[in-house]
Amino acid sequence: MMLRVLTVTLTFLLQASSVFAQDAKVPLRENVRVPSPAPGTTDIYNYVVQVLALALEATEPEYGKLSIASNPETTPQQRQLMNLSNGNTDIAWSVTSLERETHHTAIRVPIIGGLFGYRVLLIKDSDHRFDYAPTLTELKAMTAIQGATWPDTKILEFNEFSVLGTYGNGLKLLSKSMVDYYPRAIHEVRQELSENPEYQLKIAPRIALKYDNPMFFFVSKDSVDLAERLTKGLTTLYNTGQLALLLSQQPFYDAAEGSLSGREIHVLRNPLLSQQTADALAHFQ
Repeated sequence: MMLRVLTVTLTFLLQASSVFAQDAKVPLRENVRVPSPAPGTTDIYNYVVQVLALALEATEPEYGKLSIASNPETTPQQRQLMNLSNGNTDIAWSVTSLERETHHTAIRVPIIGGLFGYRVLLIKDSDHRFDYAPTLTELKAMTAIQGATWPDTKILEFNEFSVLGTYGNGLKLLSKSMVDYYPRAIHEVRQELSENPEYQLKIAPRIALKYDNPMFFFVSKDSVDLAERLTKGLTTLYNTGQLALLLSQQPFYDAAEGSLSGREIHVLRNPLLSQQTADALAHFQ
């Protein structure tokens, strides 16, 4: 008799706990893991993590509290995205491409507006070829350097630029005159220069490149609930103006805006964007 009472009680408790779990929006984990900051990206890293925290906070009433924890070791960008698939990271961020959207789920709300689409050119201090604004023909006759796996490499190649894709240190190769210039994101380049004075580089003063190049959060294909939550949270931040306000308050944003003044800007095509991303860019202007 006692055994039967215990069995019935246990069955009731299991059923009750199951109902509670279904009714309550309790997160599956206490935190989400994100990459650690890479050298030269501290300012943008802190901003992106702040955006992520606000998006999670905006959706907390529906989904529950979720904290952010950074991985203990710094990893290259391509590895950060791979870590989404192998379960070592929950959320990463990157400029997007068709390939990246094929392997991972993109949260198609631009994190940093259009800033990542502006590229200024790092050159050697002693290089006077850029004292004026080179034409596109002149630029294409020179050799740029980019990361071997970066979408930017394919974008430049599509636009008929000569590009050396490297797995090594692009700044070092530029300083050794193995290439002519190094296109860098306009909001990151000053920090990169200040942290690497030994290479004796400078920003070409009169020219910039521009192409659609949105930065998105990415999650694994299996993280359906997390993707839904981030989409809702970021859309709320965009609709309320919080996202634009936070971006405008960043020192790197002011510096980037000022750096565009007086430059000749060559607009390029980006062939790597999906139709969904093109539609998102038209919406989130």
